[in-house]
This record gives sequence, structure tokens and C-alpha cells, in this order.
Amino acid sequence: MPTIKALVPGAAITLFISAMLYGAGTRGGVFAVQRAYVDDVTLYWSWPLFLAMFGLSRALVWMMET
Repeated sequence: MPTIKALVPGAAITLFISAMLYGAGTRGGVFAVQRAYVDDVTLYWSWPLFLAMFGLSRALVWMMET
């Protein structure tokens, strides 16, 4: 269950940080921020950043439950 609970904050933090990084002008590098279009909405996404934030969220949720 902690894994499912960690998906939402991990995705939200990723969207926020990716938007800030893309707005600052960086696209490549380690984060590999990409632009994604969903129904006339532009979202910025980074799979490496998502995996890092998901891992952090997963650890925090696990520590709060124990």
C-alpha cells in the first residue's frame, strides 16, 4: 500500500520540478525534461526525476507507517 500512496506525491513533485527546470531553459542533462501534450495542456515530465521522487516519497511513506 505505501507504494500506491507514494505515486501521487512523486508525480506531483516531478511535474512541479520539471516545469520549473523547463521554464529556466534546461531540457537535457541528467533529468531529460520532455514536453508532453495532453488535450491542449502542455506538461513537462522527466522519468529519471520521477523515479528519484517516487523513491523518496516511498521511503517517507514507509517511515510514517512504521
